[in-house]
Amino acid sequence: MNLNPFKRTKTEIKKAPMRRQYAGAKIDRLTSSWTTTQQSINKDLRTGGKVLRARARDLTLNNDYARKYMQMVVSNVVGSHGIRLQVKSKTVKGKLNTKANRQTEQGWKEWSNARNCAWDSRLSFVEMQRLFIETAARDGEVLVRIIKDDTKFGFKLQFLDTNRLDENLNKDLGDGNVIKMGIEFDITGRPVAYHISTNLEPEIYQPHRHIERVPADNIIHAFIGERPEQIRGATWMASAMSRMQMLGAYEEAELVAARVGACKMGFYTSEAGDSFVGEEDAYGNLVTEAEAGIFEQLPAGTSFQAFDPTHPTSAFKDFNKAILRGISSGLGVAYNSLSSDLEGVSYSSIRSGTIEERDQWRVKQDWMIAHFMQPIYEQWLSMQLLTNSIGQDMTMLDSLMEVRWQAKSWNWVDPLKDIQANIAAINAGIKTSSEVIAEQGGDIEDVYDQIKYEQDLAKEKGIVLTEVNAEGVNNEADTNG
Repeated sequence: MNLNPFKRTKTEIKKAPMRRQYAGAKIDRLTSSWTTTQQSINKDLRTGGKVLRARARDLTLNNDYARKYMQMVVSNVVGSHGIRLQVKSKTVKGKLNTKANRQTEQGWKEWSNARNCAWDSRLSFVEMQRLFIETAARDGEVLVRIIKDDTKFGFKLQFLDTNRLDENLNKDLGDGNVIKMGIEFDITGRPVAYHISTNLEPEIYQPHRHIERVPADNIIHAFIGERPEQIRGATWMASAMSRMQMLGAYEEAELVAARVGACKMGFYTSEAGDSFVGEEDAYGNLVTEAEAGIFEQLPAGTSFQAFDPTHPTSAFKDFNKAILRGISSGLGVAYNSLSSDLEGVSYSSIRSGTIEERDQWRVKQDWMIAHFMQPIYEQWLSMQLLTNSIGQDMTMLDSLMEVRWQAKSWNWVDPLKDIQANIAAINAGIKTSSEVIAEQGGDIEDVYDQIKYEQDLAKEKGIVLTEVNAEGVNNEADTNG
């Protein structure tokens, strides 16, 4: 019996409960190099943002996988036709205002021409969309300046290099406003202006840097925020960049080694160390020519030692795949898509990977619509209604704000199975024709208008159309209305 309350027995010590804590918070010899400091993301971006951006740009220029990722971003988020506008304003009776909708869509289409929408008349609006999403993926953020002038539409866009926004420009203005990484914020933390460098290459054109203060209302600064209070963006490739760089260097080393191995080189050796009388290159290395069917006699005491490295190694393929899978996860894309490797892929596996990847692209599409397409349309529409350039006035502002953005869609993995599944869903009442058509990038009004046009044209020409049902059976279509 323990009579001393301050002294614990060995049994009591052994039975003492272990203190609970997160395994990820432990500090021991295995985790001693794991950071424990808490630093704001803005400080990380202030100190490393410029380097991160420079390395991302280098990868997209010189790394095959980074370049492929950029192509995937552009083709899957924007595509060949871009994100298209569909105006859905309604009359007081609740029906679609077809006339106003078509006038607005026609005005938007005309403005989207390069000479109307671009400050330098170089890019159409679809090309601007591709530039927007590629810049966002590579640099992590996009700067677009809105310029209002006296042209027909009075509304143009100018894309700015994000290097014009200096991370090192930080200043307390003394009136409650502060400049953080080139952006001026008021006392509530709302951005009120952007301090843009007017000279991107001072070493070439001007000896001094000039800064222009541009009101925030005339700037679109878009980036995907990863943490609260973040004010600048980081490249979407950040977590995968190191692997991409090292994999590229590894592949280059293997390629060089394989090329060296293919040369079947060797060395001349001499036991006595006597000098070899023969040809030498500029660096003193012994050289000889090798031709098919030629045998030469070496001087006495000289032998030839072959140098025959075996590259690439047998593990190269599996190692390369393993690293690429990690890179793919960091980029949020399927390994098969990034590597263009369809070896051993089944229908179910590629369908599962494709669906998951497409969900990621839809997230990017929604982000682009919310932070680029919609803000541009709202300012453009207000300008057009003020000038009455599309046949409508400011009384239609709220109504014409009812729009739908039709983003790029994708082909079905197995068209027949997916079409049959959609027909079954429509018949069961759990899906509508509008949803199915929208998934394929279409608009039900346009589709029905085209169907009606083709039916009328067939009737006029005396042609009997045939239609195929879900079972693949041909039926005569009714062209008599």
